[in-house]
Amino acid sequence: MSSGPPASSRSCNSVQLMVAFMAVSFRSLLVLFYTRSSSTALTIIYCVLRLTGFNPRIPCRQNLGQDFPAFLHWRKLKCLCHCATTGCMERWHHAQATSRTYTQPHLCSRNRYHVGSLPGTFTSETTCSRGAQPMTTHSVTIVTFALLSALLLGSAALAAEGNTTLAPLQKASGEKTAFDGMLQVSSAYFGRFPFMRAEDVFTTIVKGGDSSYLLLSVQSPDEYARGHVPGAVNIPLMEITEAKSLARLPRDKKIVLTCDNGHRSMAAALFLGQLGYETYAMSMGLSYWNGPESGIASPYPGSAGYPVSMVATDSRESIAFSADTGTGTSARETIIDRTRTILATDRNLFIDRSEVYDRAVKGGDRGYLLVSLQRPADYAKGHVPGAINIPYYDIAKAESLRKLPRDKKIVLICYVGHWAGSAALFLNQLGYEAYDMRFGTLGWNDTTDGLGEAKGYLVALEKSLNLPIEKGVPKK
Repeated sequence: MSSGPPASSRSCNSVQLMVAFMAVSFRSLLVLFYTRSSSTALTIIYCVLRLTGFNPRIPCRQNLGQDFPAFLHWRKLKCLCHCATTGCMERWHHAQATSRTYTQPHLCSRNRYHVGSLPGTFTSETTCSRGAQPMTTHSVTIVTFALLSALLLGSAALAAEGNTTLAPLQKASGEKTAFDGMLQVSSAYFGRFPFMRAEDVFTTIVKGGDSSYLLLSVQSPDEYARGHVPGAVNIPLMEITEAKSLARLPRDKKIVLTCDNGHRSMAAALFLGQLGYETYAMSMGLSYWNGPESGIASPYPGSAGYPVSMVATDSRESIAFSADTGTGTSARETIIDRTRTILATDRNLFIDRSEVYDRAVKGGDRGYLLVSLQRPADYAKGHVPGAINIPYYDIAKAESLRKLPRDKKIVLICYVGHWAGSAALFLNQLGYEAYDMRFGTLGWNDTTDGLGEAKGYLVALEKSLNLPIEKGVPKK
């Protein structure tokens, strides 16, 4: 049995530690100068643990930003007076309110918000309500010694390990790049308007024959055979990640996706959009195109008339999220790998509104987190009771992901269930258990002004246009 981490891991930790200390030594001294000298011992202990190959879990790393490891934060550190980045005092008390206030909203080490307005600086005469005192000259000497010792120990560790490979460090860097790449391409997708009205699909593509578009049905082969938009080729959603499927999709065409009600189309639109295709989903799918003749199993059932709320529910938590992105070495490989895994397990990305109402809203089940993807102005006019608000265009941002716990079912609610279809796949790619509430706010209560300026159009999606339907086996 191994008594510690492998040599290559220790080498990488040594390199990371040396670089981090050189980069932040001055900043660390500046902040430690205003903390209790007892925290110096914790600094030295942390350094020793890192040099021996261990990576202690630090519960809070908010005080100096996220550009280097949180060497200076522990739950047992009672108070860190004076934050070098904002000039505020007593910033990191543990959840209890104090007699002082702060320059701006921020998080303490238990991830609780403090808000206030104390400007100013920290002087040698200033003390805080927890009794923290400025460090003495002796304490500063100890801190300096700790920093120099860490550099020397790191150098010795590298010399002792000789020509050990740096592959683990390079792999970690690659995973971070893949994760950042996922956020970048996903943010770009959520920042555009990936929809095409059924009326425009008929006029421009089916009737007009515009060859710059490709109609793609993500129905199953049986569903496709019962009825599909004329001229659409068929690649079932379950097969969308396969190399042979992607090879059929031209890069020089706009891809319009269709299914029974638009939810699966939006999941596919996100996936292909992440890979660089220009994708659009046909609004409300075949249910709006021609529900009666298309033979679809899940047409829009109408509004349930459930109650709506205009009271905001705010999530003030800040939750660390992992950048673990699977086995892929690039953003593209990671996206394909994660999506393939989700589809292969037949993971249900959708949830019915009745379950949301009975269990989460009426039943108060804390195992659910309801997230409205409405624009803030629309959210204020009416939303599912208890839902927090993260606009669809912000869902792929890091600050939004920090509001989402991994131990709850995340129910995503938009206008008609389309944005939520894309967001559900995206969050599942990152390891969350997320669901698209089918038919969104429209299906919850179609009388609410929370449907926004497009309310008239969205309500019209409840009907059928009775456009032509094509039947038969899939086109290859």
